[in-house]
Amino acid sequence: MKQIIVPRDEKAIHDLDYDIATEEQLISWILTDDEYKELDSLNIFDLLNNQCNSLIDEYEDETIPYDRLNNSIYILSQYNNPVVKKICNFITEAINRKTSIHFYF
Repeated sequence: MKQIIVPRDEKAIHDLDYDIATEEQLISWILTDDEYKELDSLNIFDLLNNQCNSLIDEYEDETIPYDRLNNSIYILSQYNNPVVKKICNFITEAINRKTSIHFYF
């Protein structure tokens, strides 16, 4: 199961780190195989890795704090694709909440 998560607040970040976060503390997206393949084929994960100094990859977990996400929003917003728009919305949530975005692949 591939999942992208945005904690709703600082306590949710802490609880997620200790694997005690509740569903109410998190904004979650369980990617379908097709959604993952689409993002991968568009090199969205590579773009995020380059822009956010991260390592999102198959079989890896990665966390990107909100202060490293600003650069990616402008570039991703150029895509006219519903799956990319969804990941943009998740990044925007993380920035607005001043939390982070977590990739569990």
